[in-house]
Amino acid sequence: MKYERKRACCERLFSFFISIFGSVKNLLKYILFFVSIWILPTANAQVRVLPKKPNLGGNEVKLDSLAKNMKRSKRSKVVYKVEDYKFFDLKNDSLVVDTMLNIRSFYKSNDLLKDDLERLAFSNLGLGYTDLSLINNEGFGDLPKFVAGQKSVYYRLPSDVNFFKVPSAYSDLYYINGIGQGQMLRAFVTTNINPQLNFSLGYRGISSLGLYKNSTTSSGRLQTAWNYQSSNENYGLKFVYLAQDIQNDENGGIKDRNQFENGGETFKDRSRIDVNFTDAKSLLKGSQVFLYQEFRPFKKAGVKLINETFYHQRKFKYEQQKAANDFFGPSFVASDIKDSLNLKQFYNLTAVGFQYKKFDIQTGIKYLYNRYFADSTKVVQGQSIPGEIKFNDFSWTSHLDFDWRKLGFDADLSVIPTEKLQGYKFAVEMRYRPDSITDIKGKFVSSSTRPDFKYLMFQSAYEHLNWYRPDLKNELTQEISAVASRRKWGSLDFKQVLINNYTYFSASDTLPAQTAQGVLMSSVKYSNDFGYGKFGFSPDILLQKVIKGSEVLSLPAYVVRGSLYYSNRYFNRNLFVQAGITAKYFEAFYAPYYHPVLGDFVVQREEKIGGFPLLDVFVNFKVKRFRFYFKAEHINGLWEYKKPKYYVAPGYPYRDFLIRFGINWVFFN
Repeated sequence: MKYERKRACCERLFSFFISIFGSVKNLLKYILFFVSIWILPTANAQVRVLPKKPNLGGNEVKLDSLAKNMKRSKRSKVVYKVEDYKFFDLKNDSLVVDTMLNIRSFYKSNDLLKDDLERLAFSNLGLGYTDLSLINNEGFGDLPKFVAGQKSVYYRLPSDVNFFKVPSAYSDLYYINGIGQGQMLRAFVTTNINPQLNFSLGYRGISSLGLYKNSTTSSGRLQTAWNYQSSNENYGLKFVYLAQDIQNDENGGIKDRNQFENGGETFKDRSRIDVNFTDAKSLLKGSQVFLYQEFRPFKKAGVKLINETFYHQRKFKYEQQKAANDFFGPSFVASDIKDSLNLKQFYNLTAVGFQYKKFDIQTGIKYLYNRYFADSTKVVQGQSIPGEIKFNDFSWTSHLDFDWRKLGFDADLSVIPTEKLQGYKFAVEMRYRPDSITDIKGKFVSSSTRPDFKYLMFQSAYEHLNWYRPDLKNELTQEISAVASRRKWGSLDFKQVLINNYTYFSASDTLPAQTAQGVLMSSVKYSNDFGYGKFGFSPDILLQKVIKGSEVLSLPAYVVRGSLYYSNRYFNRNLFVQAGITAKYFEAFYAPYYHPVLGDFVVQREEKIGGFPLLDVFVNFKVKRFRFYFKAEHINGLWEYKKPKYYVAPGYPYRDFLIRFGINWVFFN
């Protein structure tokens, strides 16, 4: 009920927003009105913020006139720089709030708010992505992952939450228009209640109708974080609460591809195309509580006591009014299908550490509890499918981190000696920074972990989608990566991953399987931003090869993207404008098939997708801390829609030509 109330509240907020601004046309009119107002100098601010150096396509320029001519008004009390607004993650890696508008920030103007170079979006906002490289969405860990991996790209963990330290209140509003009807809206605010205590609160909601039948998406994510540090620095606390739900209508892809590929003007309206299901939907929801405490009884001695507690509950549901037996095979019931799988995880870490200057070491014992369960025990074709899998285990964890001059070293070790979850994870990273414009990093990861819960046990109303596989072996992963970056030279990223006992869903029977020979993949990625006067060019080139195991892991041999753009400033340099074109292309490959009941991908070797260009035209501008993104997405779809060949997965078309826009507004008071 609380998730329904949350969605209802979000929908009312969206309705209120649209009722104020009216149609999209009126919204653009109001945006231009606000921009014209903000072009004029503003005064009488309680807190003034000095901007950072702007970046025009990789070229450094002097501070704009806004910073040069800034003077304190009579009511102005303090002048803060943008650099004073800092945030950091659980590892205390510090960053500075970024208010710049450049091509790299524009790449993040999507529903992930991340660069999607190595992903291909489904037809609707919030519906998911097909990976174009080997992306680990939830990271390596000592706890098996849940089900519905395709939706995990939107699912956030406490490690994704940042903590802030700000001299005045900071807030951030982000808006992206939906597809068909709808929008994504994110609101975030943080403030230091006192110098020792910071509080932040954020909410992100997506509601988008989509262009195809039964493809509506609705999701919400609420997060709050507290960060406390005592005045004598003897005690510190970090607290995170996350609640999120991802609800999608599942249409199973288009039913007649001829309607899409040869429909012409008749099926230009995509809502006319027949889909496999009009009565199915899925829901992934969960809540998490994370608490980290650190106590230093002897500050000068550097000894510290650490306690870390994490609780996570998660649910995945698939509902369908009428069984699709011709699609998924026989079912136990003919109607009202309600599959449900649940996960409860808990761990508590007690550790002791020692810190001296930039040397930090700690070690401790972690108690692990996992309960993965369905509604009841089932017997299918003589095999008993248990109603739950429960683990109670202990692990030993250690961490080492130190910096010496231009060198940095970071190592983590976690070992689970007990039988049920027996495994380990070892990760070591070295950093070298010879000067202020050069960074070199190298990383090695080795792990042995249980396959995800979705492979160990699954229950469904469809007879074929029930299994219990306790015989699956641990996945053995080794990863070597290196990143070298230097200003004006760009960045070069190398990665090689070897996975023995690689686990996947087989194309032949949609059941879990493991490779005997393993999977070996290597990739090299180069990125840079070139500038000449007011023009810029930003290429991204990803080359990769599946050396071993290509029959179960299929990836395009290359993914390339390039943006050519023009940047300039107007109205006494207060208005920054950037306009250009982006082209993206990737080799055709055997992309996995999306299975709605599993909420995940299934390996297939019958149909390739890809080998088509994606052309976008964009115009972006920035006024002070207001950023507006405008994009004509997939413009080649304007002349390709009569005989399109673009898919994101077998049976799932990619997006047609769309007009997309987004707003990002940052406030420092």
